[in-house]
Amino acid sequence: MADLYLSLCAMSVLCTAAAVAGARVAGRGDRWLVVRFQVLLGLLLILYMSCVWDRPLLAQLVPCSSLIVLGNWLPVIGCGFAGVCLQTRSIRLWRRLGLVTVTGLLAGYSLARPLLGEPPRGMPLSRGSTLQFQTDDHTCSAAAAASLLRIHGVPATETEMARLCLTREGTHWQGVYR
Repeated sequence: MADLYLSLCAMSVLCTAAAVAGARVAGRGDRWLVVRFQVLLGLLLILYMSCVWDRPLLAQLVPCSSLIVLGNWLPVIGCGFAGVCLQTRSIRLWRRLGLVTVTGLLAGYSLARPLLGEPPRGMPLSRGSTLQFQTDDHTCSAAAAASLLRIHGVPATETEMARLCLTREGTHWQGVYR
């Protein structure tokens, strides 16, 4: 789990850097520079959502066990927008602060979401079986991962895999990749 916490810290640094970059660009006062920066962020968001997000390509771009955290680039882009918004003087301060607060909370939630909640507890099965049968409605991937490991001689249980694959109400493919 240390890999996930380290990744959360790295993503927090990236989010902060994106917000500072957005604020600096907007703080220069050149309206067209701000507009171009916003268009660039919008294009990055569209490109990410259409070509990278929730696709196996992401595992090639970020081949590490914490892909489920490091592969989530939405908070970084959102924080860039928040930085621009914070410095936009034509919007009242209280509205800017409200938008930046909401964006920051959503970005933080988006990053922490895979770690929230408790994994389901599977029921123990007989020790002699190679296959781990699913014992909970949400542990199909965890049971399959445990079976695959057992076939290759690595002892594993459904409960253990549910925890390691970040299974909550199902398992995202990035959790199984982990």
